[in-house]
Amino acid sequence: MNFKMFAALFAFMTFIYFGKAEVINVTDDSINANDQVTWTANNTYVLDGFVFVEEGAVLTIEPGTVIKGKPGTGEDASALIITRGAQIFANGTADKPIIFTALADDPYRVDDMPLDVNGLWGGLIILGKSQINTPGGVGNIEGIPSDEPRGGYGGGENPILDDNSGVVRFVSIRHGGTDIGANNEINGLSLGAVGSGTTIEYVEVYRNADDGFEFFGGTVNTKYLISAFNGDDSFDYDEGFNGKGQFWFSIQAEDDGNCGGEHDGATKPEDSTPYATPQIFNATYIGSGVNSGRDKSIALHVRDNAGGTYKNSLFTDFGGKGIEIEDLESGEDSRARLDAGELVFNNNIWYGFAGGNALDNMAPGDGQAFVRDYFGNTANKNWIEAPMLRGVTRTNDATLDPRPQAGSPALTNEAADYPMIGDEVDPFFTETDYIGAFGQTNFWLKGWTMLDAAGYLSDGGTTGTDIQVFDSDIKAGDNVTWSSENTYHLNGFVFVEEGATLNIGAGTVIKGLPGQGEQASALIICRGAKINANGEANNPIIFTSEMDDVTTLDEMPIDVNGLWGGLIILGNSQINTPGGEGQIEGIPSDEPRGQYGGGENPNLNDNSGVIRYVSIRHGGTDIGANNEINGLSLGAVGAGTTIEYVEVFRNADDGFEFFGGTVNTKYLVSAFNGDDSFDYDEGFNGKGQFWFSIQAEDDGNCGGEHDGATKPEDSTPYATPQIYNATYIGSGATSGRDKSTGFNVRDNAGGTYKNSIFTDFGGKGIEIEDLESGEDSRARLDAGDLVFNNNIWYGFAGGNSLDNMAPGDGQAFVRDYFGNTANNNWLVDPLLMSVGRDGNEETGTKLDPKPGFGSPAITNEVATVPADDFFTQTNYIGAFSPLDSKFWLSGWTMLDEANYIDNGTSVEENVVNGVELVGNYPNPFATNTTIKYNVTEANNVSLTVYDATGNKVANLVNEFQTAGVYTIDFDGSKLANGVYFLKYSVNGLNVTKQLLIIK
Repeated sequence: MNFKMFAALFAFMTFIYFGKAEVINVTDDSINANDQVTWTANNTYVLDGFVFVEEGAVLTIEPGTVIKGKPGTGEDASALIITRGAQIFANGTADKPIIFTALADDPYRVDDMPLDVNGLWGGLIILGKSQINTPGGVGNIEGIPSDEPRGGYGGGENPILDDNSGVVRFVSIRHGGTDIGANNEINGLSLGAVGSGTTIEYVEVYRNADDGFEFFGGTVNTKYLISAFNGDDSFDYDEGFNGKGQFWFSIQAEDDGNCGGEHDGATKPEDSTPYATPQIFNATYIGSGVNSGRDKSIALHVRDNAGGTYKNSLFTDFGGKGIEIEDLESGEDSRARLDAGELVFNNNIWYGFAGGNALDNMAPGDGQAFVRDYFGNTANKNWIEAPMLRGVTRTNDATLDPRPQAGSPALTNEAADYPMIGDEVDPFFTETDYIGAFGQTNFWLKGWTMLDAAGYLSDGGTTGTDIQVFDSDIKAGDNVTWSSENTYHLNGFVFVEEGATLNIGAGTVIKGLPGQGEQASALIICRGAKINANGEANNPIIFTSEMDDVTTLDEMPIDVNGLWGGLIILGNSQINTPGGEGQIEGIPSDEPRGQYGGGENPNLNDNSGVIRYVSIRHGGTDIGANNEINGLSLGAVGAGTTIEYVEVFRNADDGFEFFGGTVNTKYLVSAFNGDDSFDYDEGFNGKGQFWFSIQAEDDGNCGGEHDGATKPEDSTPYATPQIYNATYIGSGATSGRDKSTGFNVRDNAGGTYKNSIFTDFGGKGIEIEDLESGEDSRARLDAGDLVFNNNIWYGFAGGNSLDNMAPGDGQAFVRDYFGNTANNNWLVDPLLMSVGRDGNEETGTKLDPKPGFGSPAITNEVATVPADDFFTQTNYIGAFSPLDSKFWLSGWTMLDEANYIDNGTSVEENVVNGVELVGNYPNPFATNTTIKYNVTEANNVSLTVYDATGNKVANLVNEFQTAGVYTIDFDGSKLANGVYFLKYSVNGLNVTKQLLIIK
């Protein structure tokens, strides 16, 4: 969902649940010293003048909250000021950003006022107790009257370098920068002596009249900052700023904006210490345009003895020059910092200046010869070459995309190493192998910014790009989007780390590179991370092998597996392993990011995101010692996660494996996988419905391999999941595969299967562990923790008796259980429409696992599902309704794409020799329904109704009819509830449609 859609929905939901949002006027008296104040998303807060959050006070702002500033200049200006010793916790989210804007702005619309206005209110100011190099260590913040003592910042003689002013995350600040007098405007976000204990990331300043961001000294570290179309400088630092920055993005308007970075060292004296030497990596600064004519549009202006580091950054499209470094006739200056190695530019790309793309254009003037010498020195690795960005625009025409194209030097040039702390890379920095604020995948501007809401940003482009994805691409806290115009290639294990979110658009294809052991490729969603892979019924998300051309079925054999790894999701729910944590199968045991489980305090409702309409193909590579990766591995995944409509096709190991957890799943497909179709263990306690499995004739073991625990096997909680409406089809009763078994239940596993079908296995139907001593799965059966009710069993290698279903002397108790009629387990042919394993062939038996005429899946008693919102009550047994002419496997699975399944007769196909059966209404019906059909050419027409056992119950039409539209009423008032079939015949050709009577 894009931000505009979210905003409209959010506004609507706010109205529905809370009534019309209340507008709350906030004045300077509203938040006094030591107050604890919360602003909530169901209200709009209007700043009336300068609002100071005074010392000791804490202001908490919920995600999705809107704060507006009243208009005014001078002493009547509106701004929010977090004073020294106070804190703000403005912790928005990617889908619910916090918005600061003008009173006149409706943030849920983009047409309520001009997009390019600024100066309509003040801004956000945060003041702290860290260091500044002003004598005495204290200053008065710009934008606040000098006689206001609460405008002071800096820790004086004893600064607190790690001072904590709170959290500002996913915040958009718009249309501010009002003038308080003498051309003294307020910046979008002013940071005065803010300390490194403060968290500032994912913050946008849009159309501010003054600077976007200004750092007045301090030691705060920031990531993912956006300065868009601001009136003065994008990023301004001075007074000895010594923080760290990464992923800073700036774009100037064609008619406004000065420096991408204006960097000063000190005020007076200019040689005061500490020097300003911040470390900035991965910036992308885009100017006003080469042809804008704006000579003030400069990438960087460094002066007043400022130092600092820019590495792995990109500066392009400026109407003036690239850089100017102050060089005074006497005294220390920024040239002195360059000469001393305290002003550093390495591994950067520079391109697009008014006069051209030579050093003379980048740093013109006689006084800048030393600058040209520095940048001309190849050892410093500054390149003047086109960065090949995907799209640059300054109008909201949906073409702004500052990510590098394939082949860009931002991707191919050498990136600088990141700062070290001891033997490790500084944990603040995210290591990248690209230059600039964006790689090919992480378009982190999307979803929460005004740039996105107002339609500036591209949807990702129309030209598909092959994008290599490495483990370094998605780090803790990142918000990454993969979109369908690109193909993403997993190069090794790619971990989506704690706090990160990976969004995958419908239709996206992700491919795993080949490799085994440590070279295997897989996507792993770590504990505390999320994946939102939200495909669509006719536009699924596909995970497959690098060798698979998803546009053709002829690229490689359809039955291969083990070509890459798989998809692994790890959560914080419960497992019954002692200590409540484990290391996921398929990941090296020494990789800490492979941990799952919530330990002693599991979160049963943990939310790892959404997996919907996803097909996972040809995976299961071996990482060593016969340790393959499952198609979809779920480690302690919680019930807050949504998993439905997921297929695993031709995986070398299991299709699905649940390692504990409480996740609930629907509409799962395990097709032709090498080991078990559905495997659960370690105390899995989720719910499942509409699970489908089919085995290959020459591969596959258990339909369900269900274990309770590892060591000790009697650990709790027991595995007691509830599964309804499964259909498991084995390798074929005559396949000769004795490993093709319906179930193997062991290691103290329990669980419930009801309303399910198990058929066509080359071995037996079920085996339940019975140990000589200790608790086992027989104990769970005896205790009522292992339950099989209202199921159909049929088609085993030896025949269709209880002895074939559960053979062996040690399984007599199993035969007793299934022979007990009170348990409603029937050994009877389910009469499925067809069972075929012939994919990608014009001839051969197709697969249609719906129950047909007379099936006991329609006529036998159906168990009532548990009374909760997850389960769907059905009137049939198995995973498929007999009424679905196009069933839920269609449109998104490899089974459908590769022509395995017979989709049956759709409404559009209900034409035989010029007679079209349009349909009937209502359906279902209680007593009467009207059938409509169209005869386009005169024919003999017959319409007959049958019950589910195949007995004729009514002749409706049997005559020669001329062309025309006909309707006929069918009276079903004397018939029992259930499924019936309307068959119409024209000259010996038949079409059947299901009818359902429910009274």
